[in-house]
Amino acid sequence: MITSTGSNFGVTGIQIKDYQTEDMAILEAVFEVDPSNADYQACDVMEIYVPSLRFKKSLESTGFIVYEAETDPRYPHESRNASTVVKVWIKDENTICIEKIGIYDDLEAFKIFICSLFIPSGKRVPFQKHTKTTLTCTSEAVYMRSGYTFAVIEDDWMFLVSPPGEISNSAISIVSELLVLAGAILGVKTSYDAKFIKIESDLQRKADKLENNE
Repeated sequence: MITSTGSNFGVTGIQIKDYQTEDMAILEAVFEVDPSNADYQACDVMEIYVPSLRFKKSLESTGFIVYEAETDPRYPHESRNASTVVKVWIKDENTICIEKIGIYDDLEAFKIFICSLFIPSGKRVPFQKHTKTTLTCTSEAVYMRSGYTFAVIEDDWMFLVSPPGEISNSAISIVSELLVLAGAILGVKTSYDAKFIKIESDLQRKADKLENNE
């Protein structure tokens, strides 16, 4: 367990569960961010300061920003939850960086979830294949179903993977309309391209005929 020594966005004492080797670091943490905090507003990239990590720099991994509230100030008559993915990386052995995107900055607060594996930058290691264990759910829900939910289980860490869930009808409808629009645009372009090719061919034939007559 790691306890942060500070941050540049106004959050202190972040508890980070960790498993680290020379070749990877698995970090898990959940904490709340106040967008109205002056430190948060002043930073371009969120930084968490920690006593020490096993390697100095990692490739980019991912985290999640989650907003949960009964009422969103932007939509006072609706209850809206929202989330998005952000980049997370180890900057050096004492700093974990989180991408600041600002789309929830007008809200009261949001949570950041870090549940990620990090690998060192610029280091080549042998590829290791892990065993997948398919899980049987005793109480199935939309996001966890038997046959689709599986885990990779090791002595010191585990990843749980569940299906992405259902796609709403509204999303399917929007994508369908965009595909129809794209098809229409491409169809019109193809039609004009064919007409231009025909006109160019006719003009070339007429030019060849005039040249032969001369």
